[in-house]
Amino acid sequence: MEIMKRRRKYSPSFPLPSVPLDSSYFDPTRYWQGPTWVNMNWLIIDGLKRYGFASEAEILKNRTLFMVEKAGCSEYFNPTSGDPEGASSFSWTAALSIDLIKD
Repeated sequence: MEIMKRRRKYSPSFPLPSVPLDSSYFDPTRYWQGPTWVNMNWLIIDGLKRYGFASEAEILKNRTLFMVEKAGCSEYFNPTSGDPEGASSFSWTAALSIDLIKD
């Protein structure tokens, strides 16, 4: 849990990046090498809730929904700017955002 709070690793403005921010492989716009994905955040939020980290799950949920509200239902997002990346109007982003909203 503590690793998620490390700003230099996993806590950019729009978490959670798919690669640690301090990794030599990190690229905020390169497919699966740094961007934030709503589907991954959804899975992490679910895991946090299941293991008793309700407040951390709520924070990640709110930050995820803010990102989608700001940039739309893109395939993935730049974790440092929140800019949309990949395909626009992506169905899994829309579906999982709806699920997070109704939670």
